[in-house]
Amino acid sequence: MRTIVSSQQQLVGYMLRHQLGERYLRIDATLSEEQKADLALDVADANAQGTLLDLAEGSFQKVSADPALQKFLTHKPDPPDFPGVTSA
Repeated sequence: MRTIVSSQQQLVGYMLRHQLGERYLRIDATLSEEQKADLALDVADANAQGTLLDLAEGSFQKVSADPALQKFLTHKPDPPDFPGVTSA
């Protein structure tokens, strides 16, 4: 099962990097063997929840100073322009 999930992740990562280029930033962690043991499909017990929260915190700490993330978080998009629609 892990091979299938890993293949899916690699394929999606490749497609996103191809489509989005520098607008794509992957935030993820490499799991230790102990963490892998805590996580499985359809497992939502306290151990799995704790492991996921720890992984999320660690991943954020690693990427929080990345200029790309700062650019994403401070981006202000142009207002949408819908032809034929006037704003009130």
